[in-house]
Amino acid sequence: MKVLVVDDEALITEFVSMVLEDEKCDVSIAENGKTAFRLASVENFDLIFLDVKMPEWDGVEAIKGLALVDKHPKFVLMSGYGMDLAKDELTLYENVIGYLTKPFNAEQVVQYLNYVRSIKPSSEDKPRTAI
Repeated sequence: MKVLVVDDEALITEFVSMVLEDEKCDVSIAENGKTAFRLASVENFDLIFLDVKMPEWDGVEAIKGLALVDKHPKFVLMSGYGMDLAKDELTLYENVIGYLTKPFNAEQVVQYLNYVRSIKPSSEDKPRTAI
């Protein structure tokens, strides 16, 4: 499963990446929404963990852009401020499957990963066309 972790806090991206790599995921990291957009322009992600408050593009701006370039990724929003800031916006995007309030633990990350695995075939599991 291809997963993108987007957060301007290196400790968060390192922690989430470590948890996901232990679960055999192919993990990419971006420090802001604009970088995430550039990555998603060339790769398809199954799941994106996305910080709500970031420089350059916040989480809501990033979802708008990422939804245009990627093949229907699922989003888990992350915030150290609680999710009240984005709850109204969240209802507009069907691919937002939940949120994590910082600090969170590895089990919470794995729960969202397992949920996406149960509902969505990985981009790596899709049959390839023979040449």
